[in-house]
Amino acid sequence: MEKAASSVLHRSPAELLLCPSARVISKQNGGHDSYFHPTTAMGVYDGVSGVAGVPGCDPKAFSSRLAMECNKAEKHITEAGYQSKTHTRAATVLSEGISGLRSSGLRGSTTAVLCTVHGTNLDVACIGDSRVSVYRREGERGKFVEIYRSRTTHFRPHDTFNCPAQVSRVPWEVPGRYHTHWSRDAPFAPATPESLRELMSEETVRIRVGDIVVMGSDGLWDNLFQHQVARIINSTHTAATRGTRSNSSSPIAVSEAVSDALVKAAYQCSIMRDILSPFTLEARAHARREVAKMGLSAPLGLRQDASMLGGKPDDITCVAAVCVGERPAIDMAVRCKEGEIAPPAQLGPREIAKMLPDLVYLSNIRPAPLPTRPAPPTLHTAPPTPRQQQQQQQLQHQGQHQEPQSGQEDGAGGWQGVGAAVVGELSGIVASAVSRFWRMLRTDSPPPTSSPAGEGRKRKHDPTAHNTTDQRAKKARV
Repeated sequence: MEKAASSVLHRSPAELLLCPSARVISKQNGGHDSYFHPTTAMGVYDGVSGVAGVPGCDPKAFSSRLAMECNKAEKHITEAGYQSKTHTRAATVLSEGISGLRSSGLRGSTTAVLCTVHGTNLDVACIGDSRVSVYRREGERGKFVEIYRSRTTHFRPHDTFNCPAQVSRVPWEVPGRYHTHWSRDAPFAPATPESLRELMSEETVRIRVGDIVVMGSDGLWDNLFQHQVARIINSTHTAATRGTRSNSSSPIAVSEAVSDALVKAAYQCSIMRDILSPFTLEARAHARREVAKMGLSAPLGLRQDASMLGGKPDDITCVAAVCVGERPAIDMAVRCKEGEIAPPAQLGPREIAKMLPDLVYLSNIRPAPLPTRPAPPTLHTAPPTPRQQQQQQQLQHQGQHQEPQSGQEDGAGGWQGVGAAVVGELSGIVASAVSRFWRMLRTDSPPPTSSPAGEGRKRKHDPTAHNTTDQRAKKARV
């Protein structure tokens, strides 16, 4: 780093400032997010709630300490005029903040996203899945559109679902004979500056007066799509500037309205279980990829994720800022509506449709109807004459008094009777065939085919018939 000749930073008219406002809604048993936002930088830190049960780990204290260290480093760099030759100012501030966190000895885990303003450049540094987006107005009275979105970083580049990169100090889980325990030593990650650069993304975007910068934790971006965020910004900005001269309003009022509307909309989506959200779409895609790889050995939970629906309950933090060309008249540290707010009540369908008219509900996802055969054309005939009507009534009267045929009195009974008759006839035929086969086996010669069946049976079973036949044979030989 280089130290400037003067310790005072003189601002030219081309140098921009941020007019930010923050809102936080914490989930139940949550509240691990932290943030900071002077007029030259913003930062959001999402404490990982998964390590809250590890002995000695406090994700809220860990993320708050990193926010404090980054705020201290940003003030020092801005006032002293330090600037790195190889890295952006945001990356330098985040690196200094992580160094201060390492020396504190705290245990926990957090993601981090930070942006700084110098001149007309917005430098962004990110570790994890928190993000920054910049929205710019098209023309004087046009709509705000997204012109920039920061990149997220992950531990495994090939698997980007729910596995963000983190700054952590967590003890190792050591397997024991009867149960596992945690190691006394907790290594700090990233361990070296080189590994920190691998986990961190650095980007720079040009901004101008009137742009809106939105920074949020994953609780915001996992529940709202980008087009929904743009729609909320446009509607909120229109409501905040309605009735003002030249379609402009106080930057602080716009920032507060945008951040407040975004966190409330994200919270409403997070508690709904019958919608499609960015998190559920990503979970579905990940589960289908894994099931395709594993095949039949895929666990049941992974198969259920392939049809996941609903939002993601999480801590929601949003910092919205309007880019201005001069320092705001109000002190940024004494805003009365700043910080965490209570979770709002769940809205009804009409209010949600007004806030987010393009929500995709499960009830709206219907399979395409099967093609049906067209109905035959109806024949338009003349109405029946009185004589024809009388004949139809007589036929109906005769049909009502006609006795039903056997086997047709009742649908089920008739079919049962027919089935019993068929089975009885078949069983009789089989029984007679079997008996004839056994009779053939017991006699030396087959029965004569010319004699009737009754006579044949008599000759086989009547002993006098056999004797008469033998006597006739002897007389013929004599």
